[in-house]
Amino acid sequence: MQVIEIHFEGERSVLAVSHGKEKINEHLELLKEAGLANLTLKTVPLEGFPVYAVETHKIDDAGSEHNHFEYVDEQGYVQMIQMQKQHRVEDNFHVYFTAYYFEEEYFQQEPGHHHMDYLDHAQVDNYFLNDEDVEKGLAHSRISRLAGRWDLDGLDKLFTRYMASGSPAEKEELAYHGYLSVFAQMDYDFACGKLTDAGISLLIPIAEKISMLVGKEQWDVYSRAYMMLLEDAIEKHEDKVEHYFNEAERAVQANMLDSLEDQQESYKQLAQINDMLAEYYYFDDKHWHRALEFINTSIALDPAEGDWFTYLQLIYIPYDVRKNKRMEGLTEPEIKERYKKWHELRDNEIIKFRALGISQNDSRHAVALNIALAYKRLREYVEWYALADSLFPEHDYQYWLNEAVNWKKQKTTRMQLTEAGHFFHAEGNRYKRIDLLETAVAHFQRLIEQVVDAPFEVYYKASALEDISDIYFSKNNHNEGVNYRNQATQCYRDHISLVEGNPSVFMHYTEYLERCYIHPADIIKPAMAELEALAAISEDQGEGMYSSPVMLRIRLALLQEDEGEALYHIVKSLILFELSMEDHIKELVQMPQIRGFKKLYALLNDTLAFFDEIREGYYLDTKIKWAQLREMTPQEVFEAWEERKEALRNREKIAWS
Repeated sequence: MQVIEIHFEGERSVLAVSHGKEKINEHLELLKEAGLANLTLKTVPLEGFPVYAVETHKIDDAGSEHNHFEYVDEQGYVQMIQMQKQHRVEDNFHVYFTAYYFEEEYFQQEPGHHHMDYLDHAQVDNYFLNDEDVEKGLAHSRISRLAGRWDLDGLDKLFTRYMASGSPAEKEELAYHGYLSVFAQMDYDFACGKLTDAGISLLIPIAEKISMLVGKEQWDVYSRAYMMLLEDAIEKHEDKVEHYFNEAERAVQANMLDSLEDQQESYKQLAQINDMLAEYYYFDDKHWHRALEFINTSIALDPAEGDWFTYLQLIYIPYDVRKNKRMEGLTEPEIKERYKKWHELRDNEIIKFRALGISQNDSRHAVALNIALAYKRLREYVEWYALADSLFPEHDYQYWLNEAVNWKKQKTTRMQLTEAGHFFHAEGNRYKRIDLLETAVAHFQRLIEQVVDAPFEVYYKASALEDISDIYFSKNNHNEGVNYRNQATQCYRDHISLVEGNPSVFMHYTEYLERCYIHPADIIKPAMAELEALAAISEDQGEGMYSSPVMLRIRLALLQEDEGEALYHIVKSLILFELSMEDHIKELVQMPQIRGFKKLYALLNDTLAFFDEIREGYYLDTKIKWAQLREMTPQEVFEAWEERKEALRNREKIAWS
C-alpha cells in the first residue's frame, strides 16, 4: 500500500492512499503540477483495505507540536484500542489519537494542504473507549458516524453500493441509522427555524432513498417531509401551497392505511395541516371545521394520549393574532370579516370541548392530567408570543388543575410520573398551593419506590418539600415550616448513598445545606466544617466543569469572613472559566458585604475591566485543567492567572463576523 503525505506549516496530512503504483505516481505528479511542495510518497506494509491512518501529536525538544501518521489494518487498529483502554488518563476529553478510515482508494481531488476533516474519522478519547462496540472497528459504526456529521455524500456512496449488491440488513441499517437519523435532525432543525433552503430541498430525496432501501414506501417519512414543505411554502412560495397541502394529505392518508398503530398521530397531522390552511387564508371555516373533526377523531382513539393542546389552539388562539404569513389579495374589510367569523363560531366549539373532556374524565381514560398539561402549554404559548393574558381561559384551567390532583394511573412510565411531578411542582409554586406541591411529592416518592436508581427523584422530592416549607414560613406558620424543611433534610439523609453517587444531585444537596445553614429558623443545620468538606467533595466531583461548587466555596469563605480563601477560590474559577464567570463576578460585586473586603472588591472590579479589555474576538480555550489546578498552591494559582491574563491580552483574536 502506498500513501502520499504533505508537510505544510508544521502539520502533516494525507492526500492519497492506493495499492496501485501507477495511480499513486500519476496523482503525485498532478499534485506537483498544482504547485504543492513537501510531498512524501510512503510504502506501508499493508496488503489491502481497510486502512487506518492513526494520527498522534508529540512535542519536540523545542516545545513545538508535530503530528505523525501510523498506518495499520483492522487488527492493528483494534489492538491499539485495546492497549489504550489499559492506559487512560483522567481527562475524559483528552484525545489519544485520531483514526482516519479508508475503506477504498482515496485521492484528494482539490489541490490543498489539509482536507482531513472531510474524511471519515473518529477521535479516540475516554468517551469513545467506553462504547461497548469500540473493538469492532470503525466499519461497524461508520453509518452512524456519517449521519452524525450529516455526511450525505458518504451516505450516498453507500446507497449506490448497497442498492447494487448490499444485503437486506445493510440496506436497512443505512435507511434507518443513516438517512432516517439525518432526516430526524433536519426535522428538529426545521422546527427551530435553522434548516436551510438547501436542506429543505433534500427532504423528499431522503424519503425516496429510505423507501428504496427497505423496498417499501415510508409514508410516515413522506408525511413529515410534505408537512415541512407545506409550512415552508406558506412562508416563501405561495404558488406551491395547495400542491404541498394535497401531497401532505395524500401521504398522511396513505400512512393511515399502511400503519394502524399510527392512526392517532395521522389524524392529528391531518388536523395540523388543515389548521395551517385555515390560518393561511386568514380564516377558512371549511379547513377549520375539518381540523376540529380530525383532532376529535384523534383524541377519541386514545383520550389519555390525545393531543388536547392542538384542540385548545383551534378554539382559543384567534387567527388574527397568529404570526405566520398569509396569502395576499384580500382587502382589509374581507380580512376582518373572516376573523369575525371565527369569533362567532368558536363559542359553540368551546362548549363541545368542555363536554368532551368531562365525558372522558373517568378512571378508564384518566385524561384530567393530560388536559391540564395542555392548558399549561396553551398559557406558555400565549406568554411566548406576548399575546393578551385575557386569551387564556384561567377559570377552565383551574377546574382541570383541581381534577388532575386526583390523577392516578396504575400502569405508567417513569417519564409520565416525572412529567406529572414537575407539573404539580411548577404549578404549586406559581399559585402557592400546598396541595399541588404535596401531589408532586407523592409522584416523586412513587418514583423513588419503583425506580432502582433514582437520585434525581430524591432531589425533586426534597425541593418540593423545601418549597412547601417556604410557603408556610411566608404565612408565619413556623411549626409547619420547620416540619417540612426537616422532612426535606430527612429525604436526603434517607437516600444519602444515591445522593453521594451522583455528582449533580450531590451538588444540589450541598447548596441545600448552605440554605439550611443560613436559615433563621430552628431547623436541622449542618456544621460549617461539614459544609466545607462537602463543598470540596462536590467541587472535586465536578472536575472543574461546573461553576456552582466553586461559587459555593466562595460564599462559604465570605460567611466566615475569610478574604484570602475567597480570593483563592475566585481566581481558581477564573482560570477554569475565564469570561464565562462574568455574571457570577457581577453578582458578587453587588453583595453588600463585599465592599468590606478591599482586596476582594478590587480584584472583582479589575476582573470586570479586564473582561471588557479582552471581550472582542474572545474565545474560551483554557490551558490549565482541574487535574492540574487541584494540585497547585494558592500562590501558584495567583501567578498562573496573571500569566494567563497576559496571554489572553496578546493572543490572536478571532473575527467572528
